[in-house]
Amino acid sequence: MRVAEGGEFLHANQKPLALMERMVLATTDEGDVVWEPFGGLCPASVAALRHGRLAHAAETHPAFYRAAQERLRNEARWPVQRVA
Repeated sequence: MRVAEGGEFLHANQKPLALMERMVLATTDEGDVVWEPFGGLCPASVAALRHGRLAHAAETHPAFYRAAQERLRNEARWPVQRVA
């Protein structure tokens, strides 16, 4: 499912979550850390959390950051913390 805002897709290059899940499962073990340096909407981080991995991501675009933060909060059992 693509993330939309105001009836339009928020990010032009959204990665399919199913693809990111396959990549996370193929390259990590449960408990590993997934680092997503150009987070966008953080699909790798969402996939990581869904499969028992830890996730760290960075995003500088304010709208993408807010959408990713909300998306991760919905996935995580703990709140997403912003690091200054």
